[in-house]
Amino acid sequence: MRTRRCPVPAPAHLAMLVAALASLASCGKVRLDPLDDAPDGAVSADAAAPHDSGGGLVDARSPTDPADARAACVWTAFEPPARLFGIPDDDDWLGSVSDDGNTVVVDRYFSTLNDLFIARRAAINEPFGDAVAVDELNTPARDATGTLLAGGLEIYFSSDRAPTTSSGLWWASRATADGVFDTPVQIAELNAGGDLTEHALTPDGLAVYFTSTRAGSAFGGRNIWFAERPDRDQPFSAPRPLDELNSDANDRAPGISADGLEIFVSSERAGGSGALDLWRATRASLDKPFGPPESVVELNTSNDETYPRLSADGSVLYFNYDTNIAGNLNADVWEARRKCIAVAP
Repeated sequence: MRTRRCPVPAPAHLAMLVAALASLASCGKVRLDPLDDAPDGAVSADAAAPHDSGGGLVDARSPTDPADARAACVWTAFEPPARLFGIPDDDDWLGSVSDDGNTVVVDRYFSTLNDLFIARRAAINEPFGDAVAVDELNTPARDATGTLLAGGLEIYFSSDRAPTTSSGLWWASRATADGVFDTPVQIAELNAGGDLTEHALTPDGLAVYFTSTRAGSAFGGRNIWFAERPDRDQPFSAPRPLDELNSDANDRAPGISADGLEIFVSSERAGGSGALDLWRATRASLDKPFGPPESVVELNTSNDETYPRLSADGSVLYFNYDTNIAGNLNADVWEARRKCIAVAP
């Protein structure tokens, strides 16, 4: 596999300075380009001209192998967020975004329940078309947090339908990416221990991060849990709490990077901007615990930020911004972009 590397600025001393500043920024020691909250009328940059990739900054607009960008650069702070182009203000809660950025799964709130919808666009710079209800999966119960895998042939989603007594994880498949899903089945080994609500799966479907109030964490309230399996034909392992990410407050809605080394969670813990805020943690390898979560201060408001979903190449964070999760009101899907700064090899 060809490794993608960021262009290095010509003067050696400048490259070293930029790399040092970027490293400090990634650790929260300094801020690059302090940002204000985006105005309500902001529109996604998807429809605008491509970002300038000069000066050691990678234009990561097109999804690439996620390991390529991470191997050669460190991330800046996020730019001000903008509403996802073409997704209307219809009280949509984000479930997942496809690797190419052209398919979005949302669950739309209707008075007392949520239903799954899918919206598509032809290309990354075009608006999304109308979101279409996934009628074969929706029920009078709450059906939410849909995650498409296997090129759109599989979907995982949370539901509190019978026979479960609380929200659990369900799975369904279909023959073609635009076809009808077969009858869903529950992931019984994960649902048996307690509720399972917001979740995120790795692209290979072998690991799941989820929210639960089940017993076993060192902390109360909602916590982040993890389970894995050796292959798709095997059951998931017994879930374990990721207490390096949890707190005494509610911690929920995990969003994992494609390489598994970066995670975003939505948390009410102290030190944020108020209500549910986005927090970010990283680790050096998959066999290591995550480091302490740090507030994504440039994206947080006094209202709720939740359901973070990182693009395949790590350059775009999709999420529900400046909303009210308790009332199921005012949910829009937003995106925020960041760039990677070259690190000398």
